[in-house]
Amino acid sequence: MSLTRTHGSVFAVFGVALSWNVAAYADTAAPGIAATQATPATTQAAPAPSSSPVGISADTSCYPPCRAGYLCRNAACVSMCNPPCPAGEACVDGTRCEREASPPSVMEPPPPPLEPMSFADRDYSAVAFHLGFGGSVKRSGVNRDLDTTLGFNLRGDIPVFRYMVIGPLLNFGAWRPDVSGASRNYYLDVDVFLRGRIPIQLDKIGLQLWAGVPIGLTLDFLSDQEGTNLDGFGLGWNFGVMFGGAIHFTNRFGMFTEIGWLQHRFTHDASSGSGSTDFRVSQGVWNIGFILGD
Repeated sequence: MSLTRTHGSVFAVFGVALSWNVAAYADTAAPGIAATQATPATTQAAPAPSSSPVGISADTSCYPPCRAGYLCRNAACVSMCNPPCPAGEACVDGTRCEREASPPSVMEPPPPPLEPMSFADRDYSAVAFHLGFGGSVKRSGVNRDLDTTLGFNLRGDIPVFRYMVIGPLLNFGAWRPDVSGASRNYYLDVDVFLRGRIPIQLDKIGLQLWAGVPIGLTLDFLSDQEGTNLDGFGLGWNFGVMFGGAIHFTNRFGMFTEIGWLQHRFTHDASSGSGSTDFRVSQGVWNIGFILGD
């Protein structure tokens, strides 16, 4: 009886111990099972290993992108070389520094050439042969025919605007009455010549047509024959009307001609005593000559 009870108690204790060990084993194995079940998900979420060099950030937020030899780190381009290359050199293949090639110099195109100045905008000088024909000379109220006058003139033309020019005119002439054996006398005109003109620019030449008015001072010198009992130097003025035209072969060279009417009035004092003698020389004139541009 006592032995039976003893065996029953031993079995009871053994059963309790066995049940406790099973529970403990179950509690110990549960975390391992859970870890084993979670392993695939954890493996799938693991990032791929970076291909960037150790210590270099994979930040690609640099804009504009970094040039060769540089990487983007913290939104800034840094040299791949360590230590960084000095100024003026670039990192090549992450291993060496080389001097940067100088950018090609930008050559500015030369300024366009200035447009050649039109003949109508230029200043000109001119020299011409002067011929006076017909006309009369009046001395102290007595009219006589006038012989051909020979001479030359020099002038300058300065454009005031496109359709008007003004300039000085020096005109020299040798005149005499139309009397057999008469000697020549001489006048020198110092004038201002004002002209209205029409310039015409063609493909290779320029043309001008004008009407002008010379007016100014006259210095007259009488020969011994005409100036008997008179002072050889006389002073007066002149006035005329001229119509002409020119052809400009280039902007610097051309020819011109003009025709018109010219009158001189001057006075010579008596060589002894008082009194004076007035002269009026009126005649048609023709000029022909050359134009020289500035």
